[in-house]
Amino acid sequence: MIHSLLARARDGVLPDSAAAPTLAAATDLPALLAVAGELRDRGFGNVVTYSKKVFLPLTHLCRDVCHYCTFAKAPKRLGNPYMPLDEVLAATRESA
Repeated sequence: MIHSLLARARDGVLPDSAAAPTLAAATDLPALLAVAGELRDRGFGNVVTYSKKVFLPLTHLCRDVCHYCTFAKAPKRLGNPYMPLDEVLAATRESA
């Protein structure tokens, strides 16, 4: 089943809502990576993209309680809850 779904994806057919969970549960990582790489190369060639934007994490504090975020930290796990001003200025100068 998974190989027929991958073949269809290779042909440009997007999975429907019934097939998506099958793809998500697939364990044949080499086959998934091969198709994903082929589709990426077909769409973008050998172009490597990047963002010119700079992210400055002024704080790692968050009031949300989603528990899945890897960015936010509990106050007791932070040495300093805010990025020191000298680090902010250094980062902005470097990014300029």
